[in-house]
Amino acid sequence: MNVSLHNAKALNLRYRIPFVQARVLCEGGDGRFIDPDESTNGNCLDDIQRVYGRQPAFDQPRTNWEHWDDSNPIEIDLADSSDTLQQKLRGVKHPYYDEPGAYIKFPLHADDTKDLMKDLVNKKMVGGQSLLALARMASYGLENVVSVAHSQIQIISQTSRLNRDFKISQPALPPTYQKVECNFLCGFYSIRDLRTQMYAKRFFIGIIHHGSACQHWTSFIWDRVRGDLYHFDSFLPDQVLRTTNVAYMWRELLASCGMPYNFNIFQGPITPQEDSISCGPLCIFMIFRFLGGLVGCTGEEMRRIHRSHTLQLVGQPPTGASTAPVLLFSDWVVGLSLDRPSTHKAKAVIALNFIKAFFYHLCLEDLGVRQSNTVFYTKWRRDGTTVITPCVKKYGQNHDTHTL
Repeated sequence: MNVSLHNAKALNLRYRIPFVQARVLCEGGDGRFIDPDESTNGNCLDDIQRVYGRQPAFDQPRTNWEHWDDSNPIEIDLADSSDTLQQKLRGVKHPYYDEPGAYIKFPLHADDTKDLMKDLVNKKMVGGQSLLALARMASYGLENVVSVAHSQIQIISQTSRLNRDFKISQPALPPTYQKVECNFLCGFYSIRDLRTQMYAKRFFIGIIHHGSACQHWTSFIWDRVRGDLYHFDSFLPDQVLRTTNVAYMWRELLASCGMPYNFNIFQGPITPQEDSISCGPLCIFMIFRFLGGLVGCTGEEMRRIHRSHTLQLVGQPPTGASTAPVLLFSDWVVGLSLDRPSTHKAKAVIALNFIKAFFYHLCLEDLGVRQSNTVFYTKWRRDGTTVITPCVKKYGQNHDTHTL
């Protein structure tokens, strides 16, 4: 082993979550998760390059600025009420939400987006609806390939037990299968609606809320063609336990959808977050990286660098993934080979600042606001007076000075 590879492995094992994977065995054995007529659909081909056709943009900049008037710019206060915000944005058009069949309209999306910006400015944990707004943005330009969950999946308890031991068991699962208390409908009214949302789309993306008392967010990409579930969790404590519970939850979801077939699960090795509130933006950023980046390491390269950990699932022997994942793995911390800053922690701080500023800028464009100096935040003091603060973004030429 050469010295550089040895050092790389030591760095990764010290700072990064291990590469977790497994083959989750189900009652139906090996099977297909797409209908026969979908297999010839261009969106569901096995070759990723043929599905995409070309390298997708990392994000889709707004092209319609017909509403913008430099002499009378839209000025948004992050403390604006919903009615006030809608009045200010009344002339803004958005093709994603203006479609007749759109399940969510632009006014509601704008509220979620403004709340996201407010949480970023106040350095608070981002809520589920705001994270879903970001997930929708991740699908812009890829709408024919990617479908988005309407709401979060909820894993209520971190303790799993046999299906037969629940007060209300899951009829789609054998009584001896392990199960967690969860709600996996993703905001749809029925299993049929959930299946319809995925139809003719290769990828299904969404977020997962873990626990009832604690607040923690992870995200996922479901590759329907390959039967691969990618799970993104940036919080190191109990990460393997959460991924195990996600495997149980997804097995129940598939069985309920009439697809009780074996599938692979992968938890990519990413840098753990340093704080307790960044899980939401980080897990969504990983969806951007995996769907739009198409750059990184293969599953085999990840195994060589990080070593893999096979999930120990109750009721089955340790079983590794049956095939290598087709999406390439990357991290939210980039530029690790640069000399400055010298420490991994310093690079993580810079990366997190960049991600927050990137999402902030993305939200501004999505709302139809061209200039950052037209966004303010009003705070009320206890004595009834107010303080109005401009929300200023700084963009460095090399993307290393993004701050909020």
